[in-house]
Amino acid sequence: MDSRNNAPESSIKKAVSFEEGSVIVHPAYGIGTVKSVETKDIGGSKIKLAEIFFTRDKLSVKINPDSDASLLRGLISEEEIPYLMEYLKEYSSDIPLKSSDRYNINTKKMKDVDIKMLVQVIKDLIMLSKSKKLTAKEQAMLKSAKKSLSSEFAFVSKMSETQAERLIEDTCRNL
Repeated sequence: MDSRNNAPESSIKKAVSFEEGSVIVHPAYGIGTVKSVETKDIGGSKIKLAEIFFTRDKLSVKINPDSDASLLRGLISEEEIPYLMEYLKEYSSDIPLKSSDRYNINTKKMKDVDIKMLVQVIKDLIMLSKSKKLTAKEQAMLKSAKKSLSSEFAFVSKMSETQAERLIEDTCRNL
């Protein structure tokens, strides 16, 4: 733990609780709520199934938490927002020159359950946009990454989504 801000130094991967009413995050679908948890007898085996509803896409899915939980994480805490904004300012990486390489790397980061990977995508694409025009796919990815981050910030804090978007934009403007 980093004693200055109580956030882990290496990654932010929150454990997932599969109890009715628990809130989780999926990299592609955003914030979801566990609606129910049940045990089904399938082919003579008892399998636990959790039904999760994702508000953004109005999508309901059933997963086996024992095998599919690696795609999910718990929400960050409000106290981690300043840490993530500081990470956005300080993170630096070598961005591949070839757009297809950049896109593949950033796609993998967008699918990662570590929220810091999402922050890296935002920083990489913002920095790249200062020196060259982003491809249409990269522009869409940047918009999606900012939207995912601001949605979670708003959900865990007293900020509106607009205020969370403004916080991210202001931080990006000063990079």
